[in-house]
Amino acid sequence: MATSRGFDRVVNFSDAVVAIAITILVLPLVDEASSIGHGDVNHFLAGIGAQVYVFVLSFAVIAYYWFLHHTFFEQLQQVDRRIMLLNTLWLFGIVFIPFPTALIVDSNGPAGWATTIYMGTMLFLAIIQLAMKVYVQKHKDLLT
Repeated sequence: MATSRGFDRVVNFSDAVVAIAITILVLPLVDEASSIGHGDVNHFLAGIGAQVYVFVLSFAVIAYYWFLHHTFFEQLQQVDRRIMLLNTLWLFGIVFIPFPTALIVDSNGPAGWATTIYMGTMLFLAIIQLAMKVYVQKHKDLLT
C-alpha cells in the first residue's frame, strides 16, 4: 500500500531535480562572465546574446514542464511503480535539457543536430507526460 510519505518523497525529489536542472542552465553564462575581466560589459553582453536567449528559453521550457508536472501531481493522492517509472523517465528528460541547450550555444545558434536533439527532448517529455496522464485515467485509484 502506498503511503503519503512515499508520495511526498517522489514529489520532493522531482522538485529538487528540476531545480538543479534549471540551475545548471546558467553555469555556461557564469563561465563566460568570469572571463570578462576589465572588458566592456556592453560588448560582452552583445557577444553572448544567443547564449542568454537559449538560457532564457530553456529556463522557460523547464519551468513550464515543471508547472505541468506540479499540476498533474496535485491531482494524485498516491503513486505506484508505473507512475514512479514514468516520472523517472520524465526527470531524465528534464536533466537532459542542459545538454542540447549547450549544443545550441556551442554551435552559435540552433542548427542541425543540436536543434534535432533539443526538439527530440521536448517531444520525449511531452510523450512521457501524456503517458502518465493516460495511465492515471485508467487507474483512478491514484487520484484524490
